[in-house]
Amino acid sequence: MKVFIAGGRGRVGSRLADSLKAKGIEVVSGGLEDGIDVISGKESPRLSSGSPPS
Repeated sequence: MKVFIAGGRGRVGSRLADSLKAKGIEVVSGGLEDGIDVISGKESPRLSSGSPPS
């Protein structure tokens, strides 16, 4: 199984990610620093320009 965790590198999300990984689940994390805003739904200018997140 593969899961996406918004905010998976933060305080709570990183603990959740570690717990899931320990159970053999593949975890992908993303958040505002990657141009992913799951709250507003707005797309980052970096994503719309086609350039990869840094």
